Amino acid sequence: MKYLATALCAGAMMMAAPAGAQEFRESTIVKFLDAESAMKPVMDEIGATYTDMDGDTGGKRIVFSNGLITYAEFRVCSNGNSNCEGMRLLASYGAPEGVSRTELMRRANEFNSLYNTAKAVVRDDGSVYYTRYLISDGGISMENYRVGLSVFQNMREPFETIVLEGGSTE
Repeated sequence: MKYLATALCAGAMMMAAPAGAQEFRESTIVKFLDAESAMKPVMDEIGATYTDMDGDTGGKRIVFSNGLITYAEFRVCSNGNSNCEGMRLLASYGAPEGVSRTELMRRANEFNSLYNTAKAVVRDDGSVYYTRYLISDGGISMENYRVGLSVFQNMREPFETIVLEGGSTE
């Protein structure tokens, strides 16, 4: 009878969890960065939300807990826009008022010389963005995925301070 009760409880727990649901486990290996079973637990762990982008790009709009809104573009895909081992993250900003393109380039170069975890870019119209590339190379841990996203999120403050405001992070 004791074994029957245990089996019934285990069965009820399995039925309560949606198929394919996964929780965050640091050592779980993630092969495809776009897989729901990888994205959801990692995003939940860092307090971020994501939605599909319009169109058939397979991209995601990510909103981080610090308010940073990012576009995630999946790359190195083996099945059209799915089964993707690469992810390009991009946080875009309009052109700061009253700042020349030459000055923005100087600021972006300063940011890039101080931080190698993200790259600042100035567009021809003066708008700016910073980007980072994550790749699973056939498998990374959920913890590495989490850290990669967290590092990108944490580049918001130094990017805005140096590139948009012309200040210093020291």
